[in-house]
Amino acid sequence: MEYVRFLYIAYGSVCELETQAMISGELGYVKKTEASGIKRANRGCRDNAQSVDQISGKQTIDSLNP
Repeated sequence: MEYVRFLYIAYGSVCELETQAMISGELGYVKKTEASGIKRANRGCRDNAQSVDQISGKQTIDSLNP
């Protein structure tokens, strides 16, 4: 079950990237449309991490989401 730890790390990194895209769009470092595109692409990665988590039968990532 070593992969579960890496799954958490990957999920955290994906969430951090999404937050950074939101902040950079709000501060004007990138266009808001570019930030939205990053968030959309990032959402696919996050969904994949959740899918792997659910397939494993642990469903641990879903418990992190409010």
